[in-house]
Amino acid sequence: MKNFIPEIFESSIIVVGKFNPAIFSPDWLTGNNLIGSEDAKSALQNPSFMITTQMSRFETEWFVLQVLNQQFSLSSKGPISPAIKDLAVHIFSLLPHTPVTALGLNFMAHYKIQTVKDYYKIGDVLAPKTIWDGINFFNEQSTGLESLTIRVDPFKRKENSLDHQNKDVKRVIVQPSGRVPQGVFFTFNDHHDIEHFGDLSFTKAEHVSNIINKKWDDTWVEAKGVFGKVLQNALK
Repeated sequence: MKNFIPEIFESSIIVVGKFNPAIFSPDWLTGNNLIGSEDAKSALQNPSFMITTQMSRFETEWFVLQVLNQQFSLSSKGPISPAIKDLAVHIFSLLPHTPVTALGLNFMAHYKIQTVKDYYKIGDVLAPKTIWDGINFFNEQSTGLESLTIRVDPFKRKENSLDHQNKDVKRVIVQPSGRVPQGVFFTFNDHHDIEHFGDLSFTKAEHVSNIINKKWDDTWVEAKGVFGKVLQNALK
């Protein structure tokens, strides 16, 4: 079976809550030994550098950090490394009383498809066009897959979702790539509900830190496996 290798593979860690963007600065990260002086210098000199009461945004050679009043976003640059996970873990370890409600571990990949035939076949298998081509309104027009989202809940379909306290969910999104010609773009989102976390031995921010530390590597592996398997199944 063919082993698909992405042209681009990226990761982001998104946390929803209430934040004070102004505290998230290169100097704060350096002062807490989370990044080195060269990273801080790179961030301060980058044209994207901005810190206000509404938004903090800066980037180094290996990450982009953006914090809004209601969202924290840490994204990888270049080859993915566990360093991105470690940075997020330590940030939330330092801010244990930050009010947070949700966490998303995200992996994104762009795959180059070698032939036009296979490129269209993937879209036709994932979203069969028979139903659409038979609609009179679309006569002499063409239909194609623009975006497909698959939701994966932590329980069987026949079970009542109201019976489950676990509100976590995974989503796989498939789209044409906007960065790789004749490419397929995948997103894997591992969403964790923090708002209803009831273990009082940890704060919710500490819970976020623990999830990132325990789940990020496994989610990375799962995302790569899902992306490859979807392409294999579509083209077999």
